[in-house]
Amino acid sequence: MSPSSLRMLILSSAARSAMTFLNNGATAVDAVEVAIKVLEDKEITNAGFGSNLAMDGTVECDATIVDHYGRSGAVGAVGCMSLNIQTTQGGSYLEANP
Repeated sequence: MSPSSLRMLILSSAARSAMTFLNNGATAVDAVEVAIKVLEDKEITNAGFGSNLAMDGTVECDATIVDHYGRSGAVGAVGCMSLNIQTTQGGSYLEANP
C-alpha cells in the first residue's frame, strides 16, 4: 500500500471513530479527541510525536483543543514526553469549566 493510500485509510478510520462517538451522544470535543487519538497511534500521520526541532536541537511539541464556545486547553513547548491530545484537557480551562 502506498503511503498516500495508508494515510487516507487512517484518516477515514479517524473520521469514522469520531462519527461513532457523535452518533452515540458524545460532545464534539470528545469526538475530536477520539479522532486525534487514532491519528496519534499511527506514526505516518506525525500526530502527537512529530515536531520540528527547536533552535537548541531539542524536540518541543504543542497541542490545543477548543470547544464551540471558544474555551480551550493547551500545552506548549513540551519536551521529553509523548504528547497526546488528552494532555490538553488535564487541568485545563475545558475541564474546570464544563
